[in-house]
Amino acid sequence: MACLAIDCQTASTSTAEAKPQWLSEVEENGSGLSETQGVVSREWFCSGPERRVRRVSQPCAACTGMALQPYATVAVKNTDEQTIPCGATLYVHGVGTRTVVDLGNLAENQLDHYIGFTGCNQASSYGTRKVIRLY
Repeated sequence: MACLAIDCQTASTSTAEAKPQWLSEVEENGSGLSETQGVVSREWFCSGPERRVRRVSQPCAACTGMALQPYATVAVKNTDEQTIPCGATLYVHGVGTRTVVDLGNLAENQLDHYIGFTGCNQASSYGTRKVIRLY
């Protein structure tokens, strides 16, 4: 299921309304979970003030037509997308297979594993693992 906009007009959020750092995290990650508006995405498509978000049906991935799925999808470094394209299936030793659906500002040889929204928004770290691209 692709990321679909629900409402571009009423889902604005100012930094005063948001929890500390929350809006910056949404801008960095592309999506977030708002207590009052549900799942939101960075505002790319609708006109309006800066730092706006829009309600979406689910978190948005950078790869067109692809969806983030907890414990099943990863992001690769923006410049690595030429080598590891959207839709590529990777085997991460000790973790399992993951599909590339997102791009990010990551370190060299780093994958960003999507683990979904948690109550504390804690990051998951699998440490250094061998990764094999499956064809």
